[in-house]
Amino acid sequence: MPARFDRAPIVNREELPDGRLRVRATFSKVGPLIYADGVGNTHTEIVSPEELFRVDSLETAGLAPVTLGHPEVGMINPENWKDYAVGASGSTVLADRERGLVDVVFVVGDQSAIDAVKRGDAAEVSAGYHANIEDRNGQLYQTNRRYNHLALVPKGRAGPQVRVHMDSADWAMQTDKCAKKNMKKYKGYEIEDGLHKIITDMEEKLTAMTSKKDEAEGSAITQLQAKNDMLTARVDELTAERDTRLDAEQVAVLATARLDAFAAAEPYLKDVKFDASVEAIEWKRQAVAAARPTLKLDGKDDAYIHAAFDVLKELGVSNPGQRTKETLDAAAVGGDRSGSALKHTDSDWDAQMRADEEAINKTYEEAAK
Repeated sequence: MPARFDRAPIVNREELPDGRLRVRATFSKVGPLIYADGVGNTHTEIVSPEELFRVDSLETAGLAPVTLGHPEVGMINPENWKDYAVGASGSTVLADRERGLVDVVFVVGDQSAIDAVKRGDAAEVSAGYHANIEDRNGQLYQTNRRYNHLALVPKGRAGPQVRVHMDSADWAMQTDKCAKKNMKKYKGYEIEDGLHKIITDMEEKLTAMTSKKDEAEGSAITQLQAKNDMLTARVDELTAERDTRLDAEQVAVLATARLDAFAAAEPYLKDVKFDASVEAIEWKRQAVAAARPTLKLDGKDDAYIHAAFDVLKELGVSNPGQRTKETLDAAAVGGDRSGSALKHTDSDWDAQMRADEEAINKTYEEAAK
């Protein structure tokens, strides 16, 4: 669902005894909304009264987070809530069907946001939400609005895409990061101009060929349709992956962690080469499994593996696979087994293995406290 950001001025505000602000603002309206893509192109999307006043849609604006400006990440979620929220809306949303407007009362508790409102630096409220875009005979309609947050924003910032006129249709803005690239819209998605041209060119060819009914041209139409569907699916995938890709710094940190884990585990592994796709915890798991094949690791969580690996390093055995009964015998007599009266049996070996496992479990339990 494409993201949208509509804005309107704050209607009034009241300072509470404890210093917080109670604010009432209009955050949405009926009618055509003009959106700019940041590169000089505009288009209109229609919000019908039936759609604006849908109960299930308006309920999402209740108890929504209030932010100072729209978050750089786009939308609020449980992971970034505390980083951006400066207040919250009330549970009641006020629908004025006669005027075609929707109001909400919210409280601002963050001091920097309160100061911005009082100074007039944040004189408007902009609703951030997702909506489906439907093409109905050449006109675009918004449906299934789902509000995410209400942002306190400056009034009349530079640029035609953010100018607000309450007495006209120029009441909305679009900030889907379109200004960063030469983007165009396709079925509600913002995509790069080159990919947009490929898709639209193929659709034009498909339209021109539909009037021809012979079998050969019908086959060509089917092939073009398949390619068009594949490209459309790729657009959907890129949209979903856009905000989840790792940047260069994250990749470097991840690669370093995996390389360090491999270097620590390598003494316990035989003829194993580094594989960048293997996670750090997996290298440790392999090392513990190689060193203690009788230790059952199935179902053990990451904390257990970390603890087991730490104990393995503390034991100081360079190649645990070679730690035989003879090695234990040598250790028992200071390295001289010729005069040793100690005769280790299989039960002695099992006891040593159990002792190692108990040490690992003890370390794991202490780490879990």
